Amino acid sequence: MDFYTGLGTKITVENAAASGVGYSAPWITAIHRGWVAGAKENTLPAMWLTKENGYDWAECDIRFTADDVPVLAHNTTVVSEDGATSLTVSDSTLEQLQSVTLQTHTRFGAIGVPTLKEVLDLARLIGLGLLLDCKDSLFDTDHNKILAHTVLQS
Repeated sequence: MDFYTGLGTKITVENAAASGVGYSAPWITAIHRGWVAGAKENTLPAMWLTKENGYDWAECDIRFTADDVPVLAHNTTVVSEDGATSLTVSDSTLEQLQSVTLQTHTRFGAIGVPTLKEVLDLARLIGLGLLLDCKDSLFDTDHNKILAHTVLQS
């Protein structure tokens, strides 16, 4: 079994054992908010690049829009690449949030705010496990139902 450190260094069970590092399975290595060295955090390209760079899991942050759609966002606000637009996730509709360009990427083009469903569909397609960090819905029964339905339907 091989895995990579955050700096891209490949570590195998054999060289870990040779260095005196203990081996205790099972474990997973999840990239926090996706591969942010190559794309904006919590976006579809960040998730794609996580898998492309040898990781099998990514952590992503979930928040709900004003129209109760789960989207990926770490902070309570989403800010455009040029800084001209700043929207509070919970006060904005999905349509408003998806009009914001978070990053213009040379490979992926304009990157926006993805829905949880889009990320789940991508993860299934590329074989990426997801650790979902639900930021603001711990005690919101309606949001928990929406979240469960979204995950189960993907």
